[in-house]
Amino acid sequence: MPNALTSGSALSYGLFTAALLGVVATDLVMSARRGAPLTTRTAAIWVAVWVGLAAAFGLLLAHARGSDAALAYFAAYVTEESLSLDNMVVFIAVFGYFAIPAAYQHRVLFWGILGAVVMRAVMIIAGIALIERVAWITYVFGAFLLFAGLRLLRRQPESGSGGMGVARIVSRFIPVTPTLEGAAFFGRIDGRRAVTPLFVALIVIELS
Repeated sequence: MPNALTSGSALSYGLFTAALLGVVATDLVMSARRGAPLTTRTAAIWVAVWVGLAAAFGLLLAHARGSDAALAYFAAYVTEESLSLDNMVVFIAVFGYFAIPAAYQHRVLFWGILGAVVMRAVMIIAGIALIERVAWITYVFGAFLLFAGLRLLRRQPESGSGGMGVARIVSRFIPVTPTLEGAAFFGRIDGRRAVTPLFVALIVIELS
């Protein structure tokens, strides 16, 4: 019986992960094929669609696993959405600092999101393993969430100091072109391989 339960749980997690990756891939592909930036109305519709899907999954979870599991899911979802607002402030500041045109912003976010999915998967797996071994680490995570919330309240969207610091660090190891070269991440300076400000913006977003 324990083996059957373990197998069933593994199958459920596998199906959930596959469905989630499929949804993310669909969203990224559709966004990549879109020629122009989203209008406010279209963006609002898509936000409603994704929030609706998340709410529907929460209700399905309540039916399958009970109210406690659903409440835990919704608490995690609301927390993640709140922290995502902090990311949006970072995106605006980075794009403003590097003067990234709207036509190229999706390219940065496309690769940034893919990198974030991989890094978050690693952090989630590592976090779960750590919590199972050191229970009090949850207090450290809680303190981090409070810190992130306070940082969100105090952050100034027009600040570009973070982008400037990363640009200086990158320029120490590889040349950075003075201007954008279309949607390219790489270019050349006097025949030498170099990165463009678009690539530096991607690094800043990945670190955020």
